[in-house]
Amino acid sequence: MSWTNQLLEDSAQVDLAAMVAQSWGFPRDITPNELERGVWFAMFRGCELSVVWWFETVSGSTTEAGIHIAADPRVRGRIPARSWQLEVVSHARRLGLQRLHASVEGEVVSYLLRLGWEPRQALLFMDVEASYGRDC
Repeated sequence: MSWTNQLLEDSAQVDLAAMVAQSWGFPRDITPNELERGVWFAMFRGCELSVVWWFETVSGSTTEAGIHIAADPRVRGRIPARSWQLEVVSHARRLGLQRLHASVEGEVVSYLLRLGWEPRQALLFMDVEASYGRDC
């Protein structure tokens, strides 16, 4: 089954994606700033919404953003991480982002480390330019 990503440009789509992310167990409330200023994506497995992810710009920066992801519990551990990483890098470059960070725990940490993210303090970082074109 193929996986596809879709940019969510409509506020109703973003609101729905945020509700779905919460229903899948996203570990905190999604802020109004994330809903209004975030850049949101939906990842489909076939025709089924399976992953929601978004960039949240860092206050005062135009080149750094946090990245958040929520997955349907039925697909956790089966997401095509390398394809997702390529999508993340492609969209980050298009948006002019140079650095991403993620605050994650559990098995997500090992996935991101294998994809080249670097641990620093309680966060994982990725230099967008250094990862672009890498065979993830």
